[in-house]
Order: sequence, then structure tokens, then C-alpha cells
Amino acid sequence: MGRALTGLCVGVLVSLPGVASAAPPAPIYWPLEAPLTRPGETKAAGLALLRLGGGPRVCWRITVADQTALPATAARLHRDAGGQPGAVVLTFAPPKDGHSSGCEQVPQSVFDGLRHTPRAYMVVVRTANGSIRGQVRPFTRYQPGAGR
Repeated sequence: MGRALTGLCVGVLVSLPGVASAAPPAPIYWPLEAPLTRPGETKAAGLALLRLGGGPRVCWRITVADQTALPATAARLHRDAGGQPGAVVLTFAPPKDGHSSGCEQVPQSVFDGLRHTPRAYMVVVRTANGSIRGQVRPFTRYQPGAGR
């Protein structure tokens, strides 16, 4: 009787649509941020928010608050090379009007690097007046006066 009931339960679970064959949801990891400033200045000029998801995929939203830095001509994610931009690992749509967002598939090595060692990356936004950039780090809540 026990085996028959077990077989019946397994048969019902397999026959229910989406129960036994449903794919697990794509993982979503904590967001990352990169406060953007001009090298040598402490006044914040913008913020890049990154979110890692299944795929592997990186989604971003870049906001440039410093209107004198616009229009932006390029935006990229670089490996950090000792506080300087290193190799480009992802190109973002530049925030020409101050805002940019989107999602891109990335190599697994970039995804894993951002997930485990986000500070090994930096976001660089190029403008006609130079560049603004920021080190990637785990997202923290907004705190007035932070970064000054």
C-alpha cells in the first residue's frame, strides 16, 4: 500500500503543469554602486548602480548629476589597475542627457568577479570635459553628506 501511494503521489506531481519541470528562478544578487567623481575632486558628480542577475547578466543605471560634465561620450566598466582604469570588460550606453540604463550578458568571469570582488572594478564615464569615475562596491543606503 505504501509503495502504491508513493507512486501515485510522484505521478501526480510529474503530471501537474510546471511543478516538476519548472526551472529555478534566476538568482538576483545585492546591487552594487559606484559613486562617480572627477579624479582629484571629492564633490560627487553622479552614481552608477549595477545589479547582477541570472544569465549571467549585469543591469545598470547611470545618473550624472553634474550638468557641466554632459553630454557623456562613453561609459564603461573597467578592471581596476591600482586605482586607474584597466581593461574594459563591459560597455554601457553613455548617459548623454544625464541618464542611462540597460542590461547586458557578460562573461561568467566578469559576473563572478563583480559578485565576489566588486572593488576590483570601476565605472568610467567619459565626457568632453574629461571623465568621472568610481570604484564599484556593495550598495549602501543613501546617507546625506557621504562621500564629501
